[in-house]
Order: sequence, then structure tokens, then C-alpha cells
Amino acid sequence: MKPVKNAPYLLERIPEGITVLPVERREGYGLYPNRTGELVKQLRAANVASQYLDPPEQRRWEDLKGEVTPEMIYLGLGLNLAANAIWFGLEVGLKKVFGNKKLKVLFVRQEADANGVVRNEWFEADGDAKGIAEAAKVLSNSDQR
Repeated sequence: MKPVKNAPYLLERIPEGITVLPVERREGYGLYPNRTGELVKQLRAANVASQYLDPPEQRRWEDLKGEVTPEMIYLGLGLNLAANAIWFGLEVGLKKVFGNKKLKVLFVRQEADANGVVRNEWFEADGDAKGIAEAAKVLSNSDQR
């Protein structure tokens, strides 16, 4: 896992749990990879609090032609994520949607100071579902903040 120096876009506070983020913002809409729709369903089925950053009317789906490898996903890790069940659910959800494909995931980790000001840190990880879930767990439990 490595830090990302240039954030793809600015974020305000994201909800608790795991938030699927758009890979791009265009004209007020979030652009999401097609398969992330199934990812949110699978995460919820695994009892992981998950949602999209944008409401339905502000989401657009990216339909990529041909096989794109590795799959690119952006995930936001809400504050106070610690339960092992979350990471197991993330692994299960990723496996159900992407199988054993190699994934490239951009994570954003948020912290709020005593005044409620939110700071974002972006990280990139590559790997299969298990590796991505482990990276998310390490990132959320990291005390290198």
C-alpha cells in the first residue's frame, strides 16, 4: 500500500462504514464503474454498512468496453471502523463481484479533529480480494495518522 499524493477530488465527511466513491466527478455527477453497483449489494448482504457517496439521481455508470485489468475501485473508510466482521465482509463482497481478479483500489481515510474539521488521506493498494481487505484493515487501524 502506498500514499497517493494528489487526491482525485475533495471530499467532505463520508458516512460510517464503507463508502463506494466515484472514480471521477463530472458536471455534478459521480461516475462509478458498472460493477460497483453489485459490490454495495454484496457488502450489505454481508452485514457491512455500505453506501455510495452520491444519491441515485447524481450517479452515472461507466461502461468500459473490453476487459480492463486490473479493476479500479475507490473506497472511503468511515471513521471508527474496527470490527473484524467488516474486513471479512469486504473480502467476501469483493470476491463475489470480482472473483480472483487483481484489483486496484484507492482508499480514502478520514480523520476529524476536535473542532470537527475533516482531513483526507488517500492510499492505493493492489491485490486480490483478501489482500485488499487486509490493506483496508491495516489502514483503518493504523496509528500513523
